[in-house]
Amino acid sequence: MQSVANIATSAVGLSIVVLHHAWLYPQELAIYRRRRSKITPGISSIAFILLRYAGLLALITSLLFATLKTEHCRSLLTANQVATILTITCSGLLFLFSAIRRWQGNYVISGILGTLYLGMIACSCVTAVQFRTLKTPLNDHLSCQLLPLTSLAALGYGASLFLGLAILVCLFAKQPKHSAAQRSNYMVIACVGLASAANLAWLVIYSLGKHTEGAKLTSAPFGVVTLVLTGVQAALMAHEEEPVLPIVSPLNSLSSLQVGRSPTIFVSPPTPSAKTYNVNFSVGNRPETPFSSYGYDSDGDDIPANLKEIKGAYITREVVVTVE
Repeated sequence: MQSVANIATSAVGLSIVVLHHAWLYPQELAIYRRRRSKITPGISSIAFILLRYAGLLALITSLLFATLKTEHCRSLLTANQVATILTITCSGLLFLFSAIRRWQGNYVISGILGTLYLGMIACSCVTAVQFRTLKTPLNDHLSCQLLPLTSLAALGYGASLFLGLAILVCLFAKQPKHSAAQRSNYMVIACVGLASAANLAWLVIYSLGKHTEGAKLTSAPFGVVTLVLTGVQAALMAHEEEPVLPIVSPLNSLSSLQVGRSPTIFVSPPTPSAKTYNVNFSVGNRPETPFSSYGYDSDGDDIPANLKEIKGAYITREVVVTVE
């Protein structure tokens, strides 16, 4: 009966992630296109891609472990735990970047959250080695079987919960002013909260004792599903706030910006109270063409939401210049 439950949860979890993977495939292609355009992909982009495929691998190996009658039970379990650790690492990194970005790289916040993140990875590795299995099934009618978990198995889930709570505090403590950025921030808070709730649920199940051993193993695939869905959503929120081209320093006098073969942008000197600059744009021998400019507060407020739908945007700290 327990084997049937494990198969069912693994199959359902894999189906959810596959459908989610197909639905978000266009966004993944957009990241690849950015890479081909010689714009260096950030760590968050790499973590986004790794998270999607690590989650798939973790659920596929979990399903194979629960269904196959094979002599490679330990190999399947090892592959599953490696993929699970990679899933935890990437999702935690995306949550971490969301909080650090909100605090604009504050060294104290970055140091505290970074330390908690490294501790979570170490604890997750300790948890992974607590999952053990027999080399082969007990008989021809059974698939691979996990051995009972030890007391250290809860360590990784507790560390993940602690990091999630710390990130939630940071996100709540510094709310953005722009309405679109607030919506993005609330979405990230919901993602981190859901992932933390999944870790808390597993800890509650674990605390009930040995008679919940089956529930511990059955709930593991849903933990992976939760991390994949929430981590990917947090990454998408971050990509919506990222500029299409690299961020450059503020321009305080008449100057030009040349990015590769991209057009040149001329920015006139601002007045002390100005929130936007007058901008002209030229390409080669073409006459200068005026373009609209969007104000960007010098106190570090967030980029306007309509920027995500505009191609060819150049961003400074104090002004957003976009190509119409």
